[in-house]
Amino acid sequence: MFIKDLVSVIVPTHNRAHMLEKAISSIRKQTYKNVEIIIVANGCKDNTTEVGCKLESKYENVKFLDFIEPLGGAEARNKGLDAVSGEYIAFLDDDDEWLENKLEMQVNILKKSQYCIVGCNYNIMYTNNKIRPIRAFKNEIKTNDMLYENILGSYSFCMTKNIYINEVRINPDLKSSQDWDLWLKILTKYNMDAYILDDILVNYYEHDEKITKNYKNKIKSEYIFIDYWYKYFDKNMLNYHKMRFDLIKLLSGEKKKYEYIVKLFKYLFIILKSPYKTNFLTYYIYIIRVFIK
Repeated sequence: MFIKDLVSVIVPTHNRAHMLEKAISSIRKQTYKNVEIIIVANGCKDNTTEVGCKLESKYENVKFLDFIEPLGGAEARNKGLDAVSGEYIAFLDDDDEWLENKLEMQVNILKKSQYCIVGCNYNIMYTNNKIRPIRAFKNEIKTNDMLYENILGSYSFCMTKNIYINEVRINPDLKSSQDWDLWLKILTKYNMDAYILDDILVNYYEHDEKITKNYKNKIKSEYIFIDYWYKYFDKNMLNYHKMRFDLIKLLSGEKKKYEYIVKLFKYLFIILKSPYKTNFLTYYIYIIRVFIK
């Protein structure tokens, strides 16, 4: 049984003691105060244990789970899910931070609507102090939208309910796209829609330690992801994922720039047949930026 109105926040961490306290502070500063914080440390060699124990002893609503062996991000979050008590479930990566009204706004939507996941817009925070706001081009998100792209985005952006996630677990075989896979499993299991708030509610930090920069993991995970979700794809979805695959290979250096450019007209028509045909960011990612970088 879960505790009504309580938000359980799962924070997985691995060797980022220097970032962890800032992430936890952003949870503590939330205007929505009915929160439990579950920190899941796994295989840490730095002083994360010291920091986690300090936070647990200082705050009554902090629970610190310390696993000696590396679990990986998926299993760390699954361990957190096994320990939650709340009606609502949110995740925060240890290198990100929330703006103070995130939880309050997302709880209000989940209480008043039939959406199973609520996301938000966010800032990308670069190491050179540049800030880039990212805004979704639509609010209501359907399964069909998510079969093309992970428009809901990172774990840090979204909230769901315990009743929707308690029978779903994160796939440890995926080293990237874990969040995408999880959101799709919830959407398809309950045949419901998601919603993205207009507000920017998360600072998402770009840095060299970011797991999303590992293109070898991205390529392997793309194979696993497509193999699982292939049964849901129509022809254009499949072509869209082939286009995604080509971009990942280009960014990883496995594909030459000219090999990508010769397919640009094909990619353009694929996008025009997709739900993302009115989203400028999609054209920038797959068409425009190849001429910039």
